[in-house]
Amino acid sequence: MADGEGEDDGLEERVLALAAGGLGRVEIAAALGLGEAELTALEGARPALALAMRRARALERAWWEGPPAPLARVNIPYNGRPRRTVPPRPY
Repeated sequence: MADGEGEDDGLEERVLALAAGGLGRVEIAAALGLGEAELTALEGARPALALAMRRARALERAWWEGPPAPLARVNIPYNGRPRRTVPPRPY
């Protein structure tokens, strides 16, 4: 386990799932129960994790830059009345 190869504990998938939810590097480390320095050391030992962290950066950015989905759309039918306007405030 010294080289970090062959480990199949699902860490890379967890990292990508967390990043897809908008978490950044420090937040991912905290969610995994690691410090930032520990995560950096683990990346050096596991090339697959380093690749997952590079992909996570793009996933995080895509989450934050994506437009939010509307919570609801409401179609209010026209009832025939004139629209009420609010008078301007005197300044």
